[in-house]
Amino acid sequence: MIVMALARQTSVRNVGVCHDAEYTALDIAGHLGLEDPQRLVWRAGGINHMTWFLGLEVDGHDVYPELRARAASGMLDNDRTDAVRIELLRRFGYFVSESSVHNAEYYPWFISREGAAERYGVRLREYLYRLDKLEQEFQEARRGSGPAVDTEEDLSPEYAPKIISALETNEAYSFMGNVANEGNLIANLPDDCCVEVPCLVKGGTIVPGRVGKIPEQCAGLNRTAINVQLLAVQGILNEDRDALRQAAYMDPLLSAQLGLHEISNLIDDLLAAHEKAAG
Repeated sequence: MIVMALARQTSVRNVGVCHDAEYTALDIAGHLGLEDPQRLVWRAGGINHMTWFLGLEVDGHDVYPELRARAASGMLDNDRTDAVRIELLRRFGYFVSESSVHNAEYYPWFISREGAAERYGVRLREYLYRLDKLEQEFQEARRGSGPAVDTEEDLSPEYAPKIISALETNEAYSFMGNVANEGNLIANLPDDCCVEVPCLVKGGTIVPGRVGKIPEQCAGLNRTAINVQLLAVQGILNEDRDALRQAAYMDPLLSAQLGLHEISNLIDDLLAAHEKAAG
C-alpha cells in the first residue's frame, strides 16, 4: 500500500523490499530434500507475501512435479510449521511466499471460530507473542542478563544494504522488489496495484522485470488482497472513511470472522484510537 501511495502522490523513486521470496526458496529446497539450496533455480511473481513460485529447476530439470507429488502423497505433512502453504500448493498448484503463519491471514479458510487454526498449526495472535518475546529480550539485554551481543559487523541478509551498495558502485544486483505495476509487469493484475517481481540494479537505477501473465487461480487470490489495498489507499489519501470501511468489508479473513455491522464498528474504533493517539 505504501508503494501504491507513493506512485500515486509523488515522484519519489522507491522500491519495496521483503525477504519473503528468498526465504521461501530455502523452504522449498528443504521440502525437496536438497542439501545445497543454491542448486534450486526459481522464478516468481505476484504481490508481497503472496508471490507465486512459477518455475522450479534443479540442474536444468523441472522439479515442480516432484514437489507437487510430495505434497499430494502426504510426504510433507510432518512439517506442521508449513501446513498452510502445503495445502495451498495442493489446491492451487503453486507454492506461495511468506510463512504459513502469515499466509493464513490472507484467506478465509485457515483461521476461524471453529478451530481451523489449530488444525493447520497456526497460533492465534502470533504477532503479539513475538512482540512480548522481543520486549523480554530487550529488557534482558538492558539488564545485562541476556545472551551476549555479537558485535561483528556482518552484512545483513536483507536486500536493502546490497541494493544500496549496487546503486553506489554501479554493480549489477538482482532481487525481488515491490513496484507499481506500470506497463503490466504482471499482465493479469491491475495496472495501479503494487506487484512483487524480479528487479535488476543496473546503471545506478532499479529496473523491474516483466513477468507476463501468472496462472489465473494465483492472480485471482492476489486480486482478493489487491481489492483491499486499492480501497485502503484511496481511503487514506482522500481521507474517506467509507472507502476504509469498504476495504475492510472486502478482506477475506475479516469477513470470515465478522458481519458488516461489526466490521464497520471495528474500523470506527480503530480510527478513533489513532486520532486519540495522534493528539
